[in-house]
Amino acid sequence: MFFIQVMFGALLAHYYTDSDTFFGIDWIYDLLPFGVSKGYHLQLAIFGLQSHG
Repeated sequence: MFFIQVMFGALLAHYYTDSDTFFGIDWIYDLLPFGVSKGYHLQLAIFGLQSHG
């Protein structure tokens, strides 16, 4: 779960710099737009803290 949360964070970091594509792969943005990615990233962080705390 931590790895998935970190990968969403990396995706968000890339979206902050290049907001409409992911290294030239356009279908990733269509599948996981910024808002959805940010929501999953935050929810996984909260769930991780709740389940391990």
